Formats: sequence, C-alpha cells, structure tokens
Amino acid sequence: MADDPVFWLGPLSLLRALPSPALGSGPHATPVRVGGTHRTLNGTPTVDVLGRKRTWVLSWPYLDAETFAFLDAIDAGTLADTPLWLIDPARPNRLPEQTASGGSARRSTVSFTPVGSTDLSYLAGTVPTGVGLPLGGGLRFMRPQNGGQIITGDRPPVLAGETVTFSAWCRGLAPVAVFVTFTSATGTALGTVESPSISLGGRWTQVAVTATAPDTSGPAVTCAVGVNTTSPLPPSYVFTTGWQLESATEPGPFAIGGGAAVVVIESLKVSYPLPGSYAAELTLLEV
Repeated sequence: MADDPVFWLGPLSLLRALPSPALGSGPHATPVRVGGTHRTLNGTPTVDVLGRKRTWVLSWPYLDAETFAFLDAIDAGTLADTPLWLIDPARPNRLPEQTASGGSARRSTVSFTPVGSTDLSYLAGTVPTGVGLPLGGGLRFMRPQNGGQIITGDRPPVLAGETVTFSAWCRGLAPVAVFVTFTSATGTALGTVESPSISLGGRWTQVAVTATAPDTSGPAVTCAVGVNTTSPLPPSYVFTTGWQLESATEPGPFAIGGGAAVVVIESLKVSYPLPGSYAAELTLLEV
C-alpha cells in the first residue's frame, strides 16, 4: 500500500510500486521556484515567484529487469497518452500545494470550484489560531439559502483498496460536511463518501471523513474532495483552509501537499553491473 515508504509511478491504469532507491545516494526531491530576482537602485531584492515545481532523482545500483523494462517503456513514450503520476511517500498530503493551502500558495481560488454560488474568494488571514497551520489565508464562500459546495478539480491517485482520510478546517454558522468522490481510470464514477454534518457554531473545526477506495480491476482510482453545506438556512459565509488527503484512518499533522504529482521523465541513465541487472538513475520533472 501507499503508506509503505516506496515511490509509486505510472499512468493510473498501470501505477506500480518502485523498488526502494539506493540508500546512499537519495532519493532527491528538489523544489525549484520559477520566477526572477530584481534589485532596486539601493540593492534591495525582490523575488517574483510564478510557481514551484519539483525535480526527483531516483537511483538504483541493482534494478530488476521487469522494473527497468517498465521505466524504459515510459521513457520511450510507448505508453498511452495519459498523465504519468508519481506518489512521493515523504509527503503525506496527496493534494497539490494550492489546494492544500486553501489558496494560499497562489493567493487565489484557482483549483477550487463553487457550486450553488459564485461568491468564492481567497481571504488573507483566514486561518485558525493555535493549531500551527503554516498558511497565510483560506477561502470564503457565501453559501446560498439551500446550501452549496466547494469542490477541487484536482484528482490525485488513490490505490485500489487503500483507506484515505480527507480533512479540512472550517468555520461558519451553518453545518458543514466534507466528502471524497472516487472515479476509475476510465472515468466511471465509483461513489461518494461524506462525513456527518457538523455544526460549527462560528468556531474553527477540523472536519474529516475516512473512506476506502473501491477495489477495482485497476491498481488505482482518482479522488476528488470538497466541502458541503446543504442545510436550508439563511445565506452566510463559510470559511475553510488546511485541506489534507492522506493514506490514514484519521487526520494526521498538516503537511503542505504535493504527495502526488503529474511528472515527465527528463532522463533515464543505465549501466549493466551484472548480467540481467541494471544500475539506473531516473530524473523526473513535475508538470
């Protein structure tokens, strides 16, 4: 399962665990901020950050022939034109950084979709106090009279049969629930699991739901998450931030996200230390 300390790589329909990389030389995961540094006339620097993408380097002194053939096929481009997913075991939160941070990464509502109302905005300072969330703000959603939802368009992979927990910090006057929706590699809806509605009473509360991904014929499914408020109450604001999707039976400490990413292979270096064995170094770039 994905809670084992191994990387998973492949298209959703062929996602597979990779052997543990060499202990002495990695793995390496380097985040690279895209942007530029400018200086004023007195030398004061200003850093413009357009985004942050990671580079992974995985190396194996002895790699079995079957795994090498799989990596070689990806590098050669012979697989179907579908996203190539990587699950990084060192990052427990499968959601992207923008989603996990409640919009704080880009100071915007990009990657979130409101349902029932178009009044969704990023608000600086929308963070619960006393829980140590390393975030600058969160989302403010005007729920209509009959309720509404905030859904993320991100659908990270979850292994078939894997138990995951989605949690989100929420504040408002109306009851709130959170949910996960599973979809197969071919786009077939596999069901939604929703938590009980919790009355927040205007206080920040961590709302969570635990679900097991359907054990389909494929190795993995995708998982969309969201916040739901459906009670027929007068319109009011709901605030939320600190979203986390993790392989666990209960919420763990908050992590900034990035545990699953779409990647491309930059290079696959190989040598032949022994007959039938391969020494390989794989470099992956986040899309």
